[in-house]
Amino acid sequence: MAQREGSIYLSLFVASFLLFAMAVVAAFWLHGETERLKGEIQEEKSKFAEAELNSRKLTDERDKLRVLIAGPTGADDWPGEAQYLDELKNLETDFNEILESENTDLNKANFGALTEPYSHLVSLVNNLASERNTLRISAESKRKEVTTLRDSHARVRQDLDADKTKISEELATVQTQLEEAEQQSRTKIDDLSNENEEHLEEIDRLKRENQRQVAILTNEIRTLKLRLDVLNEERNAVKSIEDVLADGSIIDVESRSGLAWINLGRDDNLRNGVVFRIFQDIGGKKVWKGRLEVRRVDQEYSQVKILEQVSALNPIAAGDNITSVFYDRNSKPLFVFAGDKGTIKLDSIKRKLQSMGANVQEEVGVNTSFLVALKDYEGTSAYQAAKDLGVTIMTERDLMEYLGR
Repeated sequence: MAQREGSIYLSLFVASFLLFAMAVVAAFWLHGETERLKGEIQEEKSKFAEAELNSRKLTDERDKLRVLIAGPTGADDWPGEAQYLDELKNLETDFNEILESENTDLNKANFGALTEPYSHLVSLVNNLASERNTLRISAESKRKEVTTLRDSHARVRQDLDADKTKISEELATVQTQLEEAEQQSRTKIDDLSNENEEHLEEIDRLKRENQRQVAILTNEIRTLKLRLDVLNEERNAVKSIEDVLADGSIIDVESRSGLAWINLGRDDNLRNGVVFRIFQDIGGKKVWKGRLEVRRVDQEYSQVKILEQVSALNPIAAGDNITSVFYDRNSKPLFVFAGDKGTIKLDSIKRKLQSMGANVQEEVGVNTSFLVALKDYEGTSAYQAAKDLGVTIMTERDLMEYLGR
C-alpha cells in the first residue's frame, strides 16, 4: 500500500516538475536567441569597424606611393598606374624614333622602370612636355572614379545602418515574446498548483478505495491459495501414456484398400511419415485398435495408411481417435530416456525418433514431452523431475509400438 501511494505521489511530483522544466527551458531558449542576435549585431559592428580601418590604411599606403611616384600632389591628382606604364612605353618608342631619325649608332632603348629614362633627359624633355596635358586629362578621369567609389562606400554604410535598425526591431520583438512567455509560465505554475491540490484530494479518495479493494483481494488470495494447493496435488500425480490426449480423429475408412482419412492437415503442421496410434475411448479408458501412417497431407485433412489393426472384431472406424508422441502442432516433441539402457540400441532409436520429427535430450526440463521409462527408472533423478513437472511417462514397449517394432 505504502509503495503504491508513494508511486502516486512520485507521479504527481514528476508531472509537476516536467511542466516547470518545460517552462524554464522555453525561457532559457528565448534568452539564448536574444543573446545570439546581440552577438551577431556586435559581430557586424566589429566587421564594419575593421573594414573602415583597413580601408584607411590602404588609402594612406596608396597616397604615399602616389606621392613617391607623382610628387607632393600625386595623392590628390593621381592619374593611375596604367597611365604611367603607357607613358613609359610611349617614351621608349619616341626615344627610339629619335635615334632612328638621327641615324646614331646608339642602341635602342628598352625602358623597364621609371628611373631608366633619367639618363636620357635631354632627349625626353620634349616628349614629357607633350604628354603633360594627357596626364591631366587622365587624372581628372581617375578623380571621378574615386568620387564614384566614395558614393558606393556611402551606400554600403546606409545599407549597414538599415540592417542595424532591422536587427534592433527584431531584438525588441524577441524581448516582448520573452516577457509574454514568462507571464504564461507564471500562469501555468499557478494552474499546476491548483491541480496539485485537486490531485491530493483524489489521492485521499483512492486511498480509501484501495483499503476496500485490499480487503476484497485478501479474501480472493486466500481462496486462490486453496485452489493452488489442489492444482499442485493434481500436477504431482504421475501421468502415463494412458493420459495422452487425442491429436485428431479418423473421418473416413476404406477397408479394402487399407486407407483412411484424418482431420489433420497442413494447417495443423502435419507432415508425411508421422505414425499415429488409434484408440477408442470407452468409459474413460483407452482401447487401442491399431496404428496408421500419414501418406499425403492436404490443407485441412490427410490420407493415411493403416499399418496395423489389433482385432477384426473391433475394426478401425470413422470417429476413432488418433495420437502420436511424434506429433505436436506447436513444436517438436522432446524425449528423455531414464533408467538402465541394458541391451537397447539407444543410438539407433534416437536416429529413428529424429527422422520422425522428434528430438532427444539428456535431462528433463519444462519443455520435455515424454520420459521413456527403462529398467530401474524409478530411482533416477530424471523420473523424479518428470514427476514434479507433470511430464508424461511412457514405457519402452509403448515407444516400440509407435516405432513399429
